[in-house]
Amino acid sequence: MLLVGLGGTLLLGGLAFARAEQLAPPAATAFGPPLDEIEKTWTSFWTAIATGDVAGARQYVHSYPRSSVPRDRAPQVLLERSREMAHCRLVPPPFPVSDDEVAYRVVCEHAGERAESVTSVRRDRDGVWRLSSF
Repeated sequence: MLLVGLGGTLLLGGLAFARAEQLAPPAATAFGPPLDEIEKTWTSFWTAIATGDVAGARQYVHSYPRSSVPRDRAPQVLLERSREMAHCRLVPPPFPVSDDEVAYRVVCEHAGERAESVTSVRRDRDGVWRLSSF
């Protein structure tokens, strides 16, 4: 069964978390950081969530929403989302949102169903690109 949640989070029945770089090959982008850098951030965030390291996951979230994400969600909900995201991949090219923010399509495929959403990354005060929506 395919469900689309609030805030652009895709919900799919799933198994263990798969690394994003296993799902899509790295590619250079015209806007923002290279795709492989964002895939590493994406993978590290969801891996931390999958292992219950919510505090560790926050380092991959932009400082602006960091205070509420993912603290505002129950650990079991986050664990389930990490399993669902195992079937998702970032799809280039990104599209610019602003000078310091780009968005990527997120495609999730599982059990013959497909869903799409958008996630964005924003350059933080320290120059590192971090998740700003997911």
